[in-house]
Amino acid sequence: MPSNLLLFLPLLGGYTFIHLFHFTRFRAQSLTGHNLVFEASLAGFLSVALTRCVIWCVDALGWGGGLRAWVTDHMGATPYLGTVVGGFLVAPLAAVVCNLAVGIWQRWQRPEGVAGAEDVPEDRPDASMDTEPAKPEPLPGLLELSQRVALDRAIRNSGNDLLIFLHDAAHRAQTDKMTALLSMSDRKVYVGWVTRSPSLRPGDQFVRILPLMSGCRGHDDLGVRFTTFYPDERYLRECPEEQRKSFQHLQPEDFAVIVPLSEIRDAHYFDLNFYSAFFSQQVNEKPSTSGRRRKKSPSGR
Repeated sequence: MPSNLLLFLPLLGGYTFIHLFHFTRFRAQSLTGHNLVFEASLAGFLSVALTRCVIWCVDALGWGGGLRAWVTDHMGATPYLGTVVGGFLVAPLAAVVCNLAVGIWQRWQRPEGVAGAEDVPEDRPDASMDTEPAKPEPLPGLLELSQRVALDRAIRNSGNDLLIFLHDAAHRAQTDKMTALLSMSDRKVYVGWVTRSPSLRPGDQFVRILPLMSGCRGHDDLGVRFTTFYPDERYLRECPEEQRKSFQHLQPEDFAVIVPLSEIRDAHYFDLNFYSAFFSQQVNEKPSTSGRRRKKSPSGR
């Protein structure tokens, strides 16, 4: 077997590991080419080292003779070929085991009988109020829990303030239905729920928002004027039956808006009750002409 293939297999195994292990996959999205190659090489070296330790233990127990003969008969007598192939196969298996271990650890740390915030599905924003005893987590649930924890750590360690805010807004939209206000570069304004956390991939610089209302900022005072109000699930469910038949195919998710992160100028949380109590009347009122300064006449009067 060519010697360059002996170097390629550990590198490929390391690349597989960092893209399957959640804690390295989300971080690798923000890495440049040479840093990605370095981390893949390091992960491949560790997998080969682990495989070599297993082979030493098998030889020490006297079980390696038959396995070594089988590798020699089927793959040739290339030195360390079994170690390299074993390292390539161990890498994805180790990534899955590590993901499960993280999920079990996170599940074990939670109080019994209370559903954690990370367990709230997107289609049940009120599920965080459940108080029934938690059932044993299946394997897909443990992997999903590990993925959410890894994404949270990656965004907080590698993301900027906007990414961290959108990530927290997506979490709070599921737990307590908190809305966010996004102001765009064209003075367009959206108020709604952030439906998913942003990505660290350079080619995926977008955010998806389920709008509640939208409008624009004024030219002079940059005050927000809301002009469009979107139907929510309760509106589509409780509207008159004759109207419901005409748009029964519509769901609230059909009104989702995808905006580029580069066009967002500012973002903050928006509480509709607080806005209605203190700011809606001030912002939506037309500016009075009595407060404008009168232009002086040439005589100075």
